[in-house]
Amino acid sequence: MYELYHPEKDKLGYPLNYDSELFTKRVKELANDIYESMLLIEKQTVSLPEDDIDKVIPIITKPKVFIAKVSDTLITKKNQIVKELEANNIEVVQKAFPPPYDKSKHEKAVAEALHKACLSIHLFDQMPGDKIEEDIYTFSQAQTNIARQLSKDQLIFIPKELDFNDIPSVDHKKFLQQLQNNKTDNDKYSLISEFALPNIIHEIKEKIKEKIKESSKKSTRQTNDQPSHSVFLDFHEQDNAYAIDMANLLFDNNIKTYFSRYKSNPTENINDYETQLKNVSSLIIICGRNIQEWARERLNKAIQTIMKEDCQVSECAVYLTPQVQNNSPLIRKSFLQIQYLDDSKSTRFNPDTVVPFIRKIA
Repeated sequence: MYELYHPEKDKLGYPLNYDSELFTKRVKELANDIYESMLLIEKQTVSLPEDDIDKVIPIITKPKVFIAKVSDTLITKKNQIVKELEANNIEVVQKAFPPPYDKSKHEKAVAEALHKACLSIHLFDQMPGDKIEEDIYTFSQAQTNIARQLSKDQLIFIPKELDFNDIPSVDHKKFLQQLQNNKTDNDKYSLISEFALPNIIHEIKEKIKEKIKESSKKSTRQTNDQPSHSVFLDFHEQDNAYAIDMANLLFDNNIKTYFSRYKSNPTENINDYETQLKNVSSLIIICGRNIQEWARERLNKAIQTIMKEDCQVSECAVYLTPQVQNNSPLIRKSFLQIQYLDDSKSTRFNPDTVVPFIRKIA
């Protein structure tokens, strides 16, 4: 009990003056006790074996997975998986998507859910499931494609006994065959012929354990090693969401990233911009809707700074956000070879648009 009030009965309930000697003494007692408690907690923290997923999971942020929509024949199976995962301290994000099932709103909701998850899980049998209006894909298929486009780790389960030739829907048969035969280097899914519940749960837990180890190694590498390359990511505040996606992709590729910072004093803004450019070897400017003029001014300022300050920037790219009007290049002549990362015809951030540039500079 820390009595930060007058001890006299007639003054009970009146706080101590914050500049009084007694107040200072009591606050010191509180601070010392908090410090001692933190030391005790630190001593009680133990390192548990990496190999035991049931021991690893409780000491980290609870893993989150996304389980895609399934056909009606698999609803019971999906519910069993959700129940088992939650019993294993694994959180399932966005278990269902309520109406309306508008295509664009559906894609946005799925993408937002996937960003919260470390793993995307999909179940398919011979039935394709409900089809999206004005689309060739079902909801189950579309959610698989969205996860692929976001370069999300995926586990796709089908029954061992499933014969593609017995699938009544030609489109569904073609979809599964493409998953089986047309996997690219950028795809991060595994197509697994397994439908026994214990084995599905085991595969999911093993994948999460693998992700935990990867994350741990990545954190260690980021702490101990200097990234092989650095990028200044310049963006307008209205494009914060795309900047976050871009920053996450750069981080995943071990590229140190500096960000534009906005200050109330214009002179400080200019000085800070020049300082940031001196620290990097590449520049990426995000050009979103209604800010082409802003992006053009930033690009011109960057070129002037690079020339004036003899910066080491050797690569420059402009990322065109989804649905931006790409009418003309931002700059026509420059000593820098400016590369355009054009996502303007996409509906969401597409890592495949940026990866070739990252591979070039990494």
